[in-house]
Amino acid sequence: MKLYQKTALVTGGGAGIGKAIALRFAQEGARLAVCDWDASRAQNVAQEIVGMGGEARAFCCDIMDVGAVDTMAQQVHESLGKVEILVNSAGGAIVGGPFQHFSESTIAYMQKLVGINLMGTLYTTRAFVNDMIALQRGRILNMASIQGVTGGAGNVFYSAAKGGTILFTKSLAIELAPYGITVNAISPGAIATRPGPASLPTRLGRSGRSEEVAALALFLASEDGAFITGDNVIIDGGRVLGAMGE
Repeated sequence: MKLYQKTALVTGGGAGIGKAIALRFAQEGARLAVCDWDASRAQNVAQEIVGMGGEARAFCCDIMDVGAVDTMAQQVHESLGKVEILVNSAGGAIVGGPFQHFSESTIAYMQKLVGINLMGTLYTTRAFVNDMIALQRGRILNMASIQGVTGGAGNVFYSAAKGGTILFTKSLAIELAPYGITVNAISPGAIATRPGPASLPTRLGRSGRSEEVAALALFLASEDGAFITGDNVIIDGGRVLGAMGE
């Protein structure tokens, strides 16, 4: 087992890519803290992990609320101890209502997109990074997006937040390298569990699966990926290579 007895926390772990990562990590022996804004979803995933012989706890938290994140971190520490692997998977392009063009956007919409896709990652990482510094080891994985690389008209705030996530990843990797901690980003493209991108064409002619993203996350979180840090790994079926039909 590649993560045997490692303690891992996955935000957004109640559904989609986050759920797939939590389940895959549990299969590899990790002790899971499953965090989601929806308590029932987090609990269902935790119960599924326990049902297959693993160890998991469910935590309900709005990662856009720094106070709630700090409270959640205290609860995790009390029940599971120090976190060795952090996966910041919570986020999404479709939050706060339909897409709004920048010129017509509301402040509330902007704050929602940036809050869940960037600030929540910062808050959660801040809450657990000292665990890894104390242990002199750790893995941090931040879920970005190909829109953080290419940009995307019609959802400027999401692209900006994911671009910020990528640069946060690179900067933090430099800061934490002396402690034996790696920090990497994953940028999915057309993944079937994500409502928007899944309908877009890819070079491989199909959408990706959340389990494929989970396999990549496992590689980066395990000793197999120990010499990789500060990277943004794109998993998009070749979509960023250019327009289809060339």
